[in-house]
Amino acid sequence: MSKYINNDALFDGSYFRRVIADPGFPRQRELPADGRQKLQKLLEIWHDIRPRLVQDLKDSDPLSISFAGLPPTVKPLKHTAEAVVENDFIIPVLEDILNYSCDKQKTLLLDGLPEKEKKKKKNDRPDIILFRDKKAHNSAVKKAGKKSGTALSTSFCRDADFILDAKKFEKGIGSDEDRDQTRDTSAAADIEQIDRYIRGCGKKWGILTNGRCWRLMRAGKKQEHLRFDLVMFLEDLLNQEGVLVRGRINEKSFTNENLEDFALFYYFFGHPAVGGGYLDIIYNEGEANNRRVSDILRDNAYKSVQMIAQGFWQYKGNGFPEKPPQNQLDNLRELSLTFLYRLLFLLKAEAQKLLPMQTAQGAESLYAKAASTKAIFFYLQKFSSEDLKNMTEGFNRLKRLFELVNSGGDYEVPAYDGGLFDTETHAELEQLRLNDHVVYEILNKLIYLDESEPVPYADLDVRDFGDIYEGLLEQRLILEKQGQEWTLSLKNKKGERKASGSYFTPDSLVDHIVRETITPLMEKCKRDPNKILSLKILDPAMGSGHFLVKVVDIMAWHLTLNCAPIDKGVPNDNGPNEYAYWKRKVVESSIYGVDVNPMAVELAKVALWLHTASLCKPLSFLDHHLKCGNSLVGADLRHAARPGLESRELNSGTVWQPVENQEIQEDIPAPKTKKKKRQNKQLDLPFPINTELFSGILESVSAILKRPSSTPADIKSKHRDYFQTVNFQLESQRLLCDLWCAQWFLSQPDKKGISIYESPNGLYTRLKKICGLTDDAARAEAVEKIKSHWFIKKVETARKQGYGPRPMRFFHWQIEFPEAAFTEHGELKPDFGFDAVVGNPPWDKIKSAKRDFYGAFNEEVADSQGTSLNALISEMEKENPTLITEWEEYEKMTVNMTTFLTQCNFYKHQTAVVDGRKTGGDPDLFRYFTERAGHFTCEGGRVGLVVPCTLWQGQGCTGLRRFLFEKCTISSIYTFENYRKWAFGIHSSFKFTAFTFIKQPPSENHSFKAAFMLRDSQILEGLLKERIVMLSAYYIKAVSPSSLALIDNKSDGEARFMKKIHQDYPVLGSKESGWNPVYIRELDMTNDSWRFKTREWMKDRGFTQVLPKHQPDGTWSQEKNGPYTAILPNNLPKGGEYWISADPDWYKQRGYIEKQTQINNENKTFFIYPDEADLENSRKIDSQKDYRRIFPSEIYTALYEGRMINIFDHSQKRYLRGEGRKAIWEDIPISEKMLQPRVFVCKMETGKDAGGGPRIGFCDITGATNERSILASVLGQGSLAGHKVPCLKIDSYEKTFILTSIMCSFCSDMLMRMRISTNLTLNFLSNLAIPRYSDIPQKTKLEICRLAAKLNCTTPELSEAWNTVFPDNPWTYESAERDLWKRAEIRARLDAIAADLYGLTVEEYAQILTGFPLLDRDQPTLPGDFFLTEGSEKSKENGRENENWIETGWGIFELKPRSFITRDFALKTYMEYKNYAKPQKLDEWYKDKVNLDPEGSLSRFRIGKIKDLIERVEIAKNNGAVPYYQLSIINCDL
Repeated sequence: MSKYINNDALFDGSYFRRVIADPGFPRQRELPADGRQKLQKLLEIWHDIRPRLVQDLKDSDPLSISFAGLPPTVKPLKHTAEAVVENDFIIPVLEDILNYSCDKQKTLLLDGLPEKEKKKKKNDRPDIILFRDKKAHNSAVKKAGKKSGTALSTSFCRDADFILDAKKFEKGIGSDEDRDQTRDTSAAADIEQIDRYIRGCGKKWGILTNGRCWRLMRAGKKQEHLRFDLVMFLEDLLNQEGVLVRGRINEKSFTNENLEDFALFYYFFGHPAVGGGYLDIIYNEGEANNRRVSDILRDNAYKSVQMIAQGFWQYKGNGFPEKPPQNQLDNLRELSLTFLYRLLFLLKAEAQKLLPMQTAQGAESLYAKAASTKAIFFYLQKFSSEDLKNMTEGFNRLKRLFELVNSGGDYEVPAYDGGLFDTETHAELEQLRLNDHVVYEILNKLIYLDESEPVPYADLDVRDFGDIYEGLLEQRLILEKQGQEWTLSLKNKKGERKASGSYFTPDSLVDHIVRETITPLMEKCKRDPNKILSLKILDPAMGSGHFLVKVVDIMAWHLTLNCAPIDKGVPNDNGPNEYAYWKRKVVESSIYGVDVNPMAVELAKVALWLHTASLCKPLSFLDHHLKCGNSLVGADLRHAARPGLESRELNSGTVWQPVENQEIQEDIPAPKTKKKKRQNKQLDLPFPINTELFSGILESVSAILKRPSSTPADIKSKHRDYFQTVNFQLESQRLLCDLWCAQWFLSQPDKKGISIYESPNGLYTRLKKICGLTDDAARAEAVEKIKSHWFIKKVETARKQGYGPRPMRFFHWQIEFPEAAFTEHGELKPDFGFDAVVGNPPWDKIKSAKRDFYGAFNEEVADSQGTSLNALISEMEKENPTLITEWEEYEKMTVNMTTFLTQCNFYKHQTAVVDGRKTGGDPDLFRYFTERAGHFTCEGGRVGLVVPCTLWQGQGCTGLRRFLFEKCTISSIYTFENYRKWAFGIHSSFKFTAFTFIKQPPSENHSFKAAFMLRDSQILEGLLKERIVMLSAYYIKAVSPSSLALIDNKSDGEARFMKKIHQDYPVLGSKESGWNPVYIRELDMTNDSWRFKTREWMKDRGFTQVLPKHQPDGTWSQEKNGPYTAILPNNLPKGGEYWISADPDWYKQRGYIEKQTQINNENKTFFIYPDEADLENSRKIDSQKDYRRIFPSEIYTALYEGRMINIFDHSQKRYLRGEGRKAIWEDIPISEKMLQPRVFVCKMETGKDAGGGPRIGFCDITGATNERSILASVLGQGSLAGHKVPCLKIDSYEKTFILTSIMCSFCSDMLMRMRISTNLTLNFLSNLAIPRYSDIPQKTKLEICRLAAKLNCTTPELSEAWNTVFPDNPWTYESAERDLWKRAEIRARLDAIAADLYGLTVEEYAQILTGFPLLDRDQPTLPGDFFLTEGSEKSKENGRENENWIETGWGIFELKPRSFITRDFALKTYMEYKNYAKPQKLDEWYKDKVNLDPEGSLSRFRIGKIKDLIERVEIAKNNGAVPYYQLSIINCDL
C-alpha cells in the first residue's frame, strides 16, 4: 500500500486496497511511453519552486505534528500568495505533466445547482476547469460565445474532466489549517465550495489542492475523499540516493516503486481518471463490492441468529423443553439477536480501533492477542469439531469480553457502558450458555465472508448494520421438523428461509429529507451555536437510527462551517477534529428518537456512538433522548382527568364507548411573566399537578445534560440522576396515563373494569389524586402502595409483552420528553416543542392477515387462498394447537389497536367526507404517523417524511391532504417509482414519496415544487429540472376539488393539460356528467370464499358440467358431463362453462344430510356431503358461512376474477391449475372465447340481486406503470364478480358500451394513470374527467355502440347486450369481430372518437400516446427504434454483453429495441379522423409540433431510420406487428 495515497471512504475500502496492491487490477496501470520523463519533469518543477514555498528545518528539530503532505523537517512559508502555487506549480503539473488544457477563472452560472443554492450574483469562478485537450477546450469556449461574460456551467463544462479549486500552499484543505495566523477561510468552507462547483457544473469529479495535497472528490460527497500527498512523494524522491546529482534530476535512478507511486497519481488525477473511466470503474465496482459484502454479511447474520438460537435451545443446561412453545421461541429470537449484535458491535469497534487493537507504536496489542474476537476464534481453531462440542471455554471468554467492554478493566479496555452489554437489562441472556462448536461457527460466519476473505468491518457504515437489523425484523423463529429431527428456523411471512432484502431508506432520500427539514431552522439561528444545539429533532419511528445519524452529520457540518466551539480546549480548526467535536455535541443535545422495538433503540444508540466515537470515550448519554415506546399510543395529560371510555348499556350488553366531548384544550395561554422566579401554582390541566414539579424537573434535566460525558462514571451518574429526576418523580403521572390507554387494550366493561374506571373510590380516581400530591415523599409512598394493585401489575406486564415490537409500551410524550412539552415555568406549551420531525415510518396496514400470521409456519400458506387456505390452516392448528390462541391474541391486538386509534380523539384527520361519503378502508400506520408528526411539531416547525404515494392519491388520505394543504405549508413533494427495486426490496411497481412541510398555514399565493414518477434520486441533486412542476392550492382544487388528490404530472405541459381537461369536463361521479353509474362490489374474495366451488369439489358431489364445444363445421354445441341419473332443469342457458347441482332426490338417495336455511327470508333446502357431516361441531364451521352446503338443481356460474378481464374482453384468460401466487392462467384465443374461471358460485345462495343487467367490470389491481391502467369490459349476464373486479352498473346498454369505450381510451387511461398507485378505486373513477353524455351526438353514440359490441360480445353471456345494439341481427358466435387487425382498427377508431370528444388536438393526442412505455414490448421492431430504460452504474456494469447502453446528462439508459406500432397506428388513425397531414419526418414533427424532442430528457423513445408515419405502419404490419395486442395473444390466435 502506497504511503502517499489515503482513501477516506470515497471508494470501497477493501476493493481499493486490492486496487493499490495490484497494478493490474481492475486493469493495468501503465504509464505512457514517456512516463519516466514525465516524472523527471514533475520533480524538476517542484525542485525549481520549492524555495518559494517551503522552509527546511533541522533534522534534529522536526515538527512534533507535521503539516499534511510534508515531512516533519519541512514547513510551508508564510504569506505565500495563492497565485504563486497555482500558476507556478499546480498549472504546470496539470498542463506539462498531465497534459490538460486549463481554463482559468471562467465566470459561470452554476445552472446545475438547485435554485436555492444559486447565488444572486453571477460571479462563480472555479479556479481551473480541466479539459482533456485543446480541442475540447476550444469547443467549449466557442459554444459559450465571445460576447457573453458568463457561461452556463453545465454546457461549458460538458466535455471537461475535472473542476479544480486551488488554495494557498500553507493552508490546509481539510486535513490541517494554518496554525500560526488567523485563517481567512475554513477548510470546511473550501470543501463546501468545491462541492458546489462540481455539482453546479454537472460533473462527477473535482479536485481541491494546495499543491502539496491533492484531494479527489465526488459530487455530493463532502467528507469522503481520496488524498494524494504529491509533495511528500516528491520530497522523498529528492532525498532518494542518486536522484538529485549536482542540482539535476537523474531519471535513471527512479525505481519501479517510484514509477508505481507516480502511476497512482497519474491514474487518479490524469487522463485515465475521467476520460479513461478509471475513477468510475473503481467507484462502481467498489460499490458493487460493498453490496456484495453487505449481502453476504446479511445472509451470514441471518444464519448466525439461527445457530445462536439453535445452540441455546440444544444446550442442556439452559433448560429449554424439547418442543418450546412459540412465545418462548419468540423470546429466544430476541435473546439471540442481542447476542448477535454484541458480536457485530465488537467486530466493528475493533476494526475502527475503538478497542485497543494496537500499541502506541503500532504493534499488535495484548488485547488483540489474548481477548479480542479474533483471539477467541483462533484459540478455538486449535480444537477438533468433536472437542468443541464438549467445550465452553470460548464461550466463557466471550462472556468475559462482553463484561470487559461494559465495565472496562484489563488490557487497557475502556468501559463503554452501553445498554447492549448491560447484565441487568439482559439478565435472562446472562443465564444462557453455548458450546464452543456453536461459538466457533458463529465467529467464522461473522469474521469471514468465505474461507479466507475477512469482513471489512472498518469499511462498513453503521447504516449497513441497520440494514441487517431491518432485514431480520420480519423473521420469526419457528420450530419445524426436517426429516426425523426438530430444528429451529428463521422464516419470513411467506415461510421462506432467507434473509430479507433491503428495506433501508436510500441515503440520497435520507439526506434530502433531513437537509430540507433542518437547514432552514439552523439558518434562522444565525451563527449562534447554543441556539442551533437547542433545536430538537425527532424521529418517531427511528429503527436503527439512519435518519438521526444523518441529522448529526448535517448539523455538525453546519456548526463546523459557521460556529466556534463552545467548550475550552477544542481545536477551532474547522476541520475533522472540530467536526468530530460537534457531532458529539449534537448527539447529546438535539437528537430525539422513539421506536416500538427495544432492540432498535439499543442499536440506534450503538449506531450513533459508533458514528461519533472517540477512543476511550464511553457511549454518549442518550437515555434521555432515545426511548422505547409506541409513538402512536399514549395519553395526553389534558385528557387524563377522566377515562377515555365509559360504560353504556345496549341491547347486546354492556360496552365501552368513547366519552363524548373530550376535546384536547388546544389554546393554552403561554405564561406572560418574564420573571425567572418559579411560579408555585396548579398546572392548567383538568386535574391538579403543581407547576413547581415540572419546572424543577426541567432545571434538573438541564443541569444533568450540562455535565461532562467523558468517563463511564459520568454516564452512569447521568443515567441514575435522570431516572431519579424524570422517571421517578413522574411515575404517578405515567401510571395514570398507562391506565388511560389500557382501558382500550386490557379492560372489559364488566364489574371489575367498571369498578376500576368509574367507581368514586376506584383505581383511576385514587391514582389521579396521587398525581396531585405536591410532597415528593408522600407521592412516592402512595405510588409504591398502589403498584401492588392487580390491574397495575397487568398493565406493567403488558408493557413488556411482544416479540420484537412492544405494542402496549404506551408512550406519553409530555412525560417522556418534558423539555419539549413544558416551558421553563412548568407550564404546558400550547403545542409540542419539537422543531423538526424526520423519518420513514412503518407502511404496514393495521389489519389482521392470516397469510402474514400463518405464513411463517408453512410456506404453502402464501400460495393458498379461500377454502384451500382455511383447510391448510385447520391442519396446521391440529398439529400445533397453540396457533389458535396466538391468532386470537394477534387478532384481538389488531382490533384493540384500531379501536384506540379511531376512538382516542387524537387523530382528527384520518377520515373525511367526500361527495357525501365518509372515507374508509383499513387504517395505515403511515397515515397516523404523518398526522402524529404534525402533533409533535411546534408552530413553524418542519416535517420531512418518506411514505407511500397513497398519501397523495388514496381516498382514505383525503383528511390528511386537507390538513397538509390547508393547515400547513408544503415545501416540496417528490414521488418515486421503485423501478428495478432501486430504493427498497419491495415490488418494483410500488410508489413512494419524500415530502417536507412547515407547520403553519400557507400564504394565499403559496406554491411549491413537485415532481412525480421519478425512478431515481437525480432530481434531489439538482438534475432533471424539466420534471419539476410548480403546484398551488388553486391548481389542486381545480383538478381534484373534493379529494385534493394529486396527479402524476411529469412536466408543466402535462399539468396545464390536466387543468384544462378538468376545467372543461365534469367528473364521472357528478350529476353533471349524465352517466349516473352505481359502483358495486359483488363478492369479497376473502369473506365470501366459503361460497366458491372448485371443479373437483363439484365433480365429487354430483354436479353436471356444461361446456360449450366448437365443432369442426364452425358451429358450437353444449357438452354435458355429470351423473347419468341426475335430473337437470329445463331451458339451460347458453354460455361458457357452468355447473348444475343434482336434483334433491339424487342427494337423498345417496345419504346426503338434508338441512334448511333462510336466504332473503325464504326457506331453502341444502345438502351436506356425508363424509363432511362430522365437521359439524368443529370451530371452523360457521353456520353462517358453511362451505359444505349444496343447493339442489341450482346453476353455479363463473366467478369473474381480475385475470379474466382485459380491455373489451371479459374472458381474457382461462384458469389451468394452482392457487395464489402459483396459479397458472393462459390467454384464450379470440376464436375460442368462453368463460373458464377458477371457481364457481351459486347466485341464489348469495342472496344478492347482482350479476345481471348492464354493467362494466374492471380490474382494481392496476398501476400507473402498467401497460394499461384501465382494463374494463362489459360483463356477461348471470355471472358474479369478485371484489377484484368491481362493477359500474349503468341504466342502459347504450351507456354501458359508450362509457366502456371512453374508459378504455388512451385519453381516459392517461387521466387515470396520473392519479393511481396500485388500485383503481371508486374515488379515482368518480374523479375521472369525462365528456358529458348529453354532449355526445346521437350518430356518434350509435357508432361507438356498434364498434364496442363487435369487440366485447364474444360469448353468449353478452348476447342480450348485442341484441340491444343490433335488434335485427341477433347474436351468434360469428357476430363479434375476431380478426386481430380489424379489432385493432376498431379500437383505434374508438380511441380517435374519444380523443375528439375530449377536444384534443392531434399534437395533444400524440403527447398522450407517448405516456404508455410498456406497449408493444414483444412486437417486431423497426430498424433503429429504441426505448430508453432507466438504469444505473450498477445495472450497466452487471448487464449482458448484447445490451446497448448510453449515458446522457440526465441519466444512464439501456437502449432496448422496441416497436411503436400501437402509438403510430393510433396517431395515424386520429390524423385521418381530423384530416391532418401525416408527417414524413416523425421525429422532427414531435420536436417542432408536440414540443417533445425524442433526443431530449423528457422522451424515452428513439425513432430510427424509418420516419414516414404511413411507411412505419405499413412496414410494421408486413413484419407481423399488430397494434393494441401483445405477441402472446397474437400467437395463440395464429
